[in-house]
Amino acid sequence: MPIWISRKFLVASTISDRQNGNQIQPVTLIEGGNPDLRPETGQSRTFGFVYSSKLIRDLQFAVTHWSIDEENNIQALSAQTIVNNESLFRAMSPVT
Repeated sequence: MPIWISRKFLVASTISDRQNGNQIQPVTLIEGGNPDLRPETGQSRTFGFVYSSKLIRDLQFAVTHWSIDEENNIQALSAQTIVNNESLFRAMSPVT
């Protein structure tokens, strides 16, 4: 079982605030891990074929299909992405 060591980092950054004429605003980000995350899981499938002709020299035709299904996908979003999509993150309470 992995050992969780809680570490949080304060990082100075800037964002472009669309609601205030794209003014550049300084922000302080709190970055760190989440001990409640579950591992990402996934399954991938690939199949394909290659056709080459004996009648037409150097003719080859290849088709490949692939599919990836992921669950519990973990993403790190930039502060600017969160600001640009504010309506998706309104349910989160601000850190004071």
